Amino acid sequence: MGLLRKLFGLPPKEPKPSSPPTKTKTTFITPDPFTSDTQFASVKSHIRNLAQQDPTRFEALMRMAAFQTPHSWLEANFPPDQYHIIAPGPFPCDVPLSGPGLEGLQGDDTRMYIVRRVGGEGKEGMVLMKLVVYMGVPMGEDGEAKVWIGTEAMKSAEEGLLGLMRRMYEVGQLPGGCLAVVGMGMDMTVYQFEYEGGFFDPPEGFKFEQRRVDMGGLP
Repeated sequence: MGLLRKLFGLPPKEPKPSSPPTKTKTTFITPDPFTSDTQFASVKSHIRNLAQQDPTRFEALMRMAAFQTPHSWLEANFPPDQYHIIAPGPFPCDVPLSGPGLEGLQGDDTRMYIVRRVGGEGKEGMVLMKLVVYMGVPMGEDGEAKVWIGTEAMKSAEEGLLGLMRRMYEVGQLPGGCLAVVGMGMDMTVYQFEYEGGFFDPPEGFKFEQRRVDMGGLP
């Protein structure tokens, strides 16, 4: 969501039905690194042309952006004076990440991100776990990128992250109420985690506010 989705003009994710009350963070910034509509149009045109003229280079660019953009999104929403952002690497190889839609997925096609409160002790310091799965960026004849929300692949990735979080909860490494985020292509799902109920949305849903943020250049 955010930069990658904006470049291809896809609509935002619709909020999910309400769930039990919670005090978790529910409003997020969608970073906008463009200084003007002219700059945005220029970058969008360049990326579309690159996808058509040099698919190999386009694929490499999208793979790099898929793993860089999530860190920028986390930095915009969890300031460094209050939170630590940790990128431990690929999804743990001892926890299966498989299922319909994820056939052929390699460990290097995934990245994990963890957010902890500064000074937070033990499991209570854990705020968020994010899984990013790189699936390539299939382009349709209209030049638009594939929407992954609601697909078998996205659901399988969500189940994989849920399984990992339940396992961490069981050994005292994760609290209930921790945020869970799955990124795939240009799409992102956000949930709150509870051991018994799995993933759910707070009653008010999650809100995303676009805001001009200096991300140090485009990925």
